[in-house]
Amino acid sequence: MSDSERIATRFTGGNQLVVELWGTAKIDEWTIAEVAIPKAIDAMRSTLECFRLRKCPGDGRLFAVARMADAQIVIHAWPNSSYATIGILARGGTEACRAASVLIQAFQPERSEIRTTTASTVWRRLSLWRPSRD
Repeated sequence: MSDSERIATRFTGGNQLVVELWGTAKIDEWTIAEVAIPKAIDAMRSTLECFRLRKCPGDGRLFAVARMADAQIVIHAWPNSSYATIGILARGGTEACRAASVLIQAFQPERSEIRTTTASTVWRRLSLWRPSRD
């Protein structure tokens, strides 16, 4: 059983993959992201609706978001630290795992980690927080 298949057995609709990349020297090369994200979307068997890349002024952080009807990929990157985190929210685990594999191969990190979390858990945690009324 491949890593993607192992992850897919734990990943069902409404869940999110969180991919962390360390030692990613190519993270500031947006041409890689411009090619890798559409390939990841193809691997998910989805259709791109909206794709944006941004560089934050000052600290050089990079941000990318790709939205599909049934999925979303978000990348936050800190080139100065050679670190990036990728969130993949999609229906169907195998497709999301394929997207993660494509992005990991494209950015070639020294080390990567993939975790799963349920969207309901994230929303439940957010709903516990209440802003101060001071």
